[in-house]
Amino acid sequence: MNLGSGRIRHLTDLKIPITILSAALLLVSLGGDLGSFSTLASNGIAAASSLGSWNPNVNCTPTIVSIEQILGNQPNSMGGATQSGSIFNPGITSPVGSAKRWLTPGTTPQGWVSPGPPCTITNANGQVVSSFVEVHRVQRSYLLNEDYAVIYDPVNGGSSYPSGMNLSDTTTNIFTPGYTTCSSTNTTGCMHTIHMEFDHDWKAAGYCGPNTSCDPYAMAQATPSAYASNCQKTPVPSACFIDIQGFVYWDQDSSSDAIHSFSGWEIHPLTAWRISTASPSFSLAANPSSLSLLPGQSG
Repeated sequence: MNLGSGRIRHLTDLKIPITILSAALLLVSLGGDLGSFSTLASNGIAAASSLGSWNPNVNCTPTIVSIEQILGNQPNSMGGATQSGSIFNPGITSPVGSAKRWLTPGTTPQGWVSPGPPCTITNANGQVVSSFVEVHRVQRSYLLNEDYAVIYDPVNGGSSYPSGMNLSDTTTNIFTPGYTTCSSTNTTGCMHTIHMEFDHDWKAAGYCGPNTSCDPYAMAQATPSAYASNCQKTPVPSACFIDIQGFVYWDQDSSSDAIHSFSGWEIHPLTAWRISTASPSFSLAANPSSLSLLPGQSG
């Protein structure tokens, strides 16, 4: 995360219109029934999403988890989640460059390193777990544009972006409703919050952005920040809650940052989002030690 001067802008300040197709996707998210959720396993963890990946560029089946199940239950001295306390430790990795920017197989740039981010990883305890997850009914903080780039990461070949594009990551934090505060003076929400990014390489390749399942501009238009006045109403409007899919990654460089909830864990790349279709009563037990299911399995 680069917090340099002039490189961060609130996404809502960008006057960029949503395309017709993006608007259509929003209507589906807002009003359509996108399918039923998979049955919860006996340990309170859903084995997999009944719909699979919402992004056609991702050929993985996600495991449905809560933010708390990703983070684990071991806070560090600053109040954020440790790497070793998560069953997803070490997160996705890559042979070169940065795994958080690794494109999945598809219309990839020249020099892209095969095979792309794995659907499963072997964690630090020797367990095979899904690295591709789905999280339901969370709220988000402000959207920011940062870390601009004009070339692909080495893991994606290192060539220039098409048409001279200069693209940013679009970042935000998502959190369990009711846990909006994570700061050096109040760490109440830190173990219930995780960082999330629309990646600039994924935008350059057309995997995210307009006309896709991970369009940050559509999110800015359709889903208010949890701090917005609309999301302070009772009952809270449904547009204030989202479901997301993406890969679990540990960013060591950001592990002590307040804006990163004092933890390196993040959903990066984010691969898809939608207005939440989960009911307010939908919940997942925060029991990270039992999360050892592979996609398609049950407890």
